[in-house]
Amino acid sequence: MATWCVHYLVHVTTPYTYVPRLVITGVPDDAVVTADLLQGAGYTLGKLGILRPNYGLARLGEEAPRDLVQSVRQGEGEHVSWDDLLCQAKGAKVLVAQ
Repeated sequence: MATWCVHYLVHVTTPYTYVPRLVITGVPDDAVVTADLLQGAGYTLGKLGILRPNYGLARLGEEAPRDLVQSVRQGEGEHVSWDDLLCQAKGAKVLVAQ
């Protein structure tokens, strides 16, 4: 199972600051969280299915920014489980990696 995060990027300082907004836990390894899925679940993240400027969507792992991972571990951001997200989505597409 994986954890994904919608984060806000503050890039007026160096190093950049990543602020977790929504943390999705318990995501199956073969699933991909998309902006369409999030919007289908009622999360307003942008217009026309495109994340707002300065927002990103990332799977937390070795390639994720360390400070973002640390902030998520400290409990920052709204947390939702994958199962709850799917229940809220009401038929939005779920992409499964091949």
